Amino acid sequence: MAVNFEATVFLIQQVIETLFENRKGIFVNINGFMAGRLSMPYFSIDAASRACVANLFRSLRREYRATDIRFILFSPSGVNTDTERRERGQIWKKNRIKLAAPDMVAKNFLRKLAGGKNDIILAGPAERLLAFLDLYFPGLADALFFNRFTGS
Repeated sequence: MAVNFEATVFLIQQVIETLFENRKGIFVNINGFMAGRLSMPYFSIDAASRACVANLFRSLRREYRATDIRFILFSPSGVNTDTERRERGQIWKKNRIKLAAPDMVAKNFLRKLAGGKNDIILAGPAERLLAFLDLYFPGLADALFFNRFTGS
């Protein structure tokens, strides 16, 4: 919570007055995998803190709608970095999900940002389907995916 949510709130508090005085600006949060839309076993606090940031940004967009201040939530799927391979590499590999090349992630982000998107979630069809199932049919998501991590 301290890194994902509290640090984001602190940074917004530091810059929001300047952005409001100028009535324009962009605040980008690189949120991580699916912006808390998946309730992954053993990543409970991480998913919750990412969901908090996503809700915060939706609220801020409404509060600052009359200005040209944008609150961008960027949530790439797994990116092929040393940290990602070390932290979650086995999960990706086990589920045959390929990590994205960092340069492609950056290009996709810039393209969607230029297109006016506020929630930029870079995920493949499998991740999107799983997020949908997790939200609307959690028992099915458990049976198809999550039970393999918890031994259920």
